[in-house]
Amino acid sequence: MKKKFMTTCLYALVFALVVQVAFVAGAEASSRYLARDTSLKYKPGWSATFKGGTTVYLDGHGFVTSGVLRNDTSLSYKSGWSATFKAGSMVGFGDGGYVRSGVLRNDTSLSYKPGWSATFRAGSSISFRSDGHVKAGYLSHDTSLSYRSGWSATFARGHAVSFYNNGYVRSGVLRNNTSLAYAPGKSRTYRAGQRVSFDSRGYAN
Repeated sequence: MKKKFMTTCLYALVFALVVQVAFVAGAEASSRYLARDTSLKYKPGWSATFKGGTTVYLDGHGFVTSGVLRNDTSLSYKSGWSATFKAGSMVGFGDGGYVRSGVLRNDTSLSYKPGWSATFRAGSSISFRSDGHVKAGYLSHDTSLSYRSGWSATFARGHAVSFYNNGYVRSGVLRNNTSLAYAPGKSRTYRAGQRVSFDSRGYAN
């Protein structure tokens, strides 16, 4: 009898797991038009108010993946870290409900690699990597940034800068005329105001 009971319980557990997996596999993303300002969850236990007259996009579990904010809203972009995102702007969420893209309400100091940060411009778009460090944004000040180990250049305020996953600059606009290596043992001067891209080794293109 005991063996039969345990077997029945095992079958019930397997059935429950199969149902759960089927539910997750069948979950589909969707969109929803908001006739009025609406508070919606973007992760379990956390919600924000999204603007009426706009469309929000939801994952298969009903959490917001992107939408237009009704108010200036403080949101987390990594565990323990947050920034204020601008009312009336689109915000996108990634894994764990952390912000992956948005528009900053204020000039904001943000990390682009562990131990290093820069100030990014109010009213400009910002995007984050999955580890919470800045992927791309607009500089608020002229800023010295590394494009390879031991080498840096000053990049101009008001222009977009992007980073590799290791935190080195991928592209940016130079503040000054700057001599940069474009191949091993070879360099040339790039003009102030010129957008420069770097390969993964730190050579200018």
